[in-house]
Amino acid sequence: MTETRADPLLFARDSLNAYFGQRVAAARDAVNRWDPDDLLSTPAQDVIDYVWAEHAVEMPVLQRAAIEALPTEEGYVSIANGFGGQRNMAVIIRRFVVPIEGDPQVLLYKASTWSSHPPRGHVELLDDSHGELHIRQEAPLGQEVSAQQINAALHECIDRVDACIEFGRSDHQGFLGQLRDAVHSVHVRRERLLRDRQTEAELGYPVRRRTEASSLTVPVRRRSLRTRPSPTTQRPSKAEPVLAANDYEDVIRVLLNSRNALERSPSMTRTLNEQTIRDLLLVNLNANFEGRAGAEMFNGAGKTDILVRDGDRNVFIGECKIWRGQAATTAAIDQLLSYLVWRDSKAALLIFIRTGNPTAIAAKAVAAVKDHPAHKRTLREGEPGERSDFILASLADPHREIQLALLPFVLPASGPNVAPTDL
Repeated sequence: MTETRADPLLFARDSLNAYFGQRVAAARDAVNRWDPDDLLSTPAQDVIDYVWAEHAVEMPVLQRAAIEALPTEEGYVSIANGFGGQRNMAVIIRRFVVPIEGDPQVLLYKASTWSSHPPRGHVELLDDSHGELHIRQEAPLGQEVSAQQINAALHECIDRVDACIEFGRSDHQGFLGQLRDAVHSVHVRRERLLRDRQTEAELGYPVRRRTEASSLTVPVRRRSLRTRPSPTTQRPSKAEPVLAANDYEDVIRVLLNSRNALERSPSMTRTLNEQTIRDLLLVNLNANFEGRAGAEMFNGAGKTDILVRDGDRNVFIGECKIWRGQAATTAAIDQLLSYLVWRDSKAALLIFIRTGNPTAIAAKAVAAVKDHPAHKRTLREGEPGERSDFILASLADPHREIQLALLPFVLPASGPNVAPTDL
């Protein structure tokens, strides 16, 4: 029989805010130490997501439904005998293991609001987001204790732990705001690096560097456009073209206005095929935009594509497809990705819904994009039948991103040549 000692106090270290501060400082350090070339060639959101995942703290939750009991043991404790001495008392020891989801280390630190009588327990750290809380009960050997009393004492202890966790939630909210500022310093550092490299370029001296960081926007509007720098993972012989965000939005706006006009003219569109509808869209696009030399900026490529090119590079692709099921939509996305391999490429997938339930089909089209292996994140999921926006990874380089707008067109058709949908 061995001597047993009380578990340590929980929520006793100073302080929870200091612990959170260490995580914020580590996140800022990660951003500042990130290799400059890699930082410029990796999408900012990918860096932000990575740093956030590495340094965020999830408040712990005790999993009461998964409590386990360890084998009962016997031991002894030393207690005062009332005459200034000590005596040993034999005890029965029961230990319980409570799984922790979230950061177990939060149970070690004192929050801004705290209890003067914190509970006791032993925290086992499994990783940053999993752990175990070991709770011990002692009773004199031979004393009868019912299962109901044991359970009541166990849950009373867990209740006290939960209460102390709640004390830390306001501190945690402050931490999340600080961490958000820290990870978004990615944007600040990227802008600073780009300014520094612009200064280097203006000096006129060659600089040894693994990558180049400059890009140009493709001027497509009739008014003059501003250019912005954009990084690239390649070593181009000249600046890499990209379509400016404002111009992209204007292109999508013209397509949506054209869609609305077509949907209001069902008698005209009922017998049109994909290529004819595409050609009508090209007329509207070229009425609003022009290229550098005043020629048509938007051209048809193949049967159904709407294309903007700069030299030998595609910077915008609009793919027009009649809805024929999710598999066909997945194939259309594959086709888009094969066309667009350059940084900051922009695309639109125009789904022509000729038969079936438009709301249900539009939802299936959104699901097809989200289920595609290249899908990285959803920027906006519109109301049923409206525009949705996504970020896809380039097939050529997963660090390159393609912005895709999904635009449903409800153009009912009739006649024997219309293929049925799979809805």
